[in-house]
Amino acid sequence: MRIYIVVEDMYAKEAIKTLLKTFNLWKPRDFEIRSFPICSNKMKRIVKAALENFDKVVVLVDSETRDPREVEQEIKEKHLGFSQKGRIIVVTPCLEEWPCKVLSLKNCDVAPCSLGPIKALKEYWKQRHGRDYEKKLLPIAMEKAFSNIGNLSYEYICTLSPSLCNFLKEISE
Repeated sequence: MRIYIVVEDMYAKEAIKTLLKTFNLWKPRDFEIRSFPICSNKMKRIVKAALENFDKVVVLVDSETRDPREVEQEIKEKHLGFSQKGRIIVVTPCLEEWPCKVLSLKNCDVAPCSLGPIKALKEYWKQRHGRDYEKKLLPIAMEKAFSNIGNLSYEYICTLSPSLCNFLKEISE
C-alpha cells in the first residue's frame, strides 16, 4: 500500500519519518511525506493528485486552540471531499504532544502549544541537554521519546494519545 502523508512543516516531515523508522514501518517506496501550509491552494492541488495516485492520503494537522472537529471538517471540505482514500488526523494541540506524552511530561494537552507540550519539551531539553528545545529538534525528540518503544504496547500508546493511535492505525492498515 502506498501512503501519501501531508504535514504542516518541514520539521514535522522529518519527525514522522523518524517515527515510522522507530516502529519499523518506514519503506521509502510505500510512503511519501510532504509538508505544506494546511488549507493552502498548493496543498489542494497536490492532495487532489495524491488521491488519484496513492492508496491512501493522510493529513496530519495541529488543532492548536481550535476545536479538532472543526479543523477536521474544514480540511475534509476543502481538500478531501467524498474520497474514501483520505484520512485526517488532528493532533491536539500539536505534534509535540506525542513525544511529550511518551516522555511522561506535564501539560502535554495544554493549548496553545507554546504553553503546553512545547513548554514541557523546553524544560525537559534544558535539563537533559543544557539548551532550549526548538522546533527543528522535533525529529530528535521523537527519536528519544520512542527509543524504548519495545517497552510500550500499542494499547498503552493508545491510552497516551488518541491521535498517535489513529495515525499508527492508518499507516499500518
